[in-house]
Amino acid sequence: CDNGKPVRKLLNPQSWTPMQLHATAEDIAGKIKSPKLILTLAPLYALEGGCDIYTELSAGPFVYRVANGLSYEQIEKVNSVAPKTLGYMLEQSPPSAVIFGTEPKMLEKPIYDIAIAPTSKSWKIISYPNGPTLYLKQ
Repeated sequence: CDNGKPVRKLLNPQSWTPMQLHATAEDIAGKIKSPKLILTLAPLYALEGGCDIYTELSAGPFVYRVANGLSYEQIEKVNSVAPKTLGYMLEQSPPSAVIFGTEPKMLEKPIYDIAIAPTSKSWKIISYPNGPTLYLKQ
């Protein structure tokens, strides 16, 4: 039982993973200016903090992961987005923040390249311990 360490952790709700995620989500939401629209493949952080997400990414990485193999008509039909259509979506509705570090880099790299890289100096970076990295529009 490692000298009661697991039991002490159970008695400290702030150490529970769901509570830590909630605290991170609230912190993220508190830092974002309106509109609180977050671009992310991990919608739980945004939604738990009371922010908005792109409905095209509401399924997280699952449809996005295969969407480049779909036709433009199929992507539109399932109300999703692919790396090949991401730029157009962001032109229509730019994010206030972007959350990275929750999915494999190969999935997040196109998001970084399209949303962050062209205007990299206008983003503040906040890294959360054992959590995501927030790019905050300044």
